[in-house]
Amino acid sequence: MHYKITVLAQNVVGTGQVTGDSYVYSGGYTETGVLSVGETGTSLNDFRIIGQGAGNNFIAHTVSHYTFNANGELVVDFEITGATCM
Repeated sequence: MHYKITVLAQNVVGTGQVTGDSYVYSGGYTETGVLSVGETGTSLNDFRIIGQGAGNNFIAHTVSHYTFNANGELVVDFEITGATCM
């Protein structure tokens, strides 16, 4: 079985506990894979937290992947994550 899951955030807002600044979250998550002998899965997660003015924005990106062989042994497993404060 092949599958794909997609999640998109909408209307997510927050307020800084110390500053009271308003923040908006936007982003999405996608996962694809195969559920069978030789199972695989890949996920992508991108999101942004955008604040008022300059210098208080956060952007993150994650890619992860796994693969099992026909014997059920994990043969590929990695995650790459990056984040930027702007």
